[in-house]
Amino acid sequence: MDAPCLACARGPSGSAGHADLVVRAVGDARISLQCGRCDSSWSRTIEREGRFAWCALTERMAASPQSGVAVPPRSTSIFRALPTGMHRTWRDHAA
Repeated sequence: MDAPCLACARGPSGSAGHADLVVRAVGDARISLQCGRCDSSWSRTIEREGRFAWCALTERMAASPQSGVAVPPRSTSIFRALPTGMHRTWRDHAA
């Protein structure tokens, strides 16, 4: 990992942390996130008062199965091709 970006150097805050954080894993009590700009890894938990607590993760901690269930990456396209034969409309069914 290179030097952290300015937002990670300041440390994430609030519910989203900062704009470049992407969810990588979801667990029972925490969410693991990774910065798209500098690859820093973070863990977010919620405290009793309802505030979010942030903790920096090492690469080993971020790769641990205890960090939760992996979240697939977001699609880069809002339109995905349907498998062949799946493009029928309601008109096709009425005939």
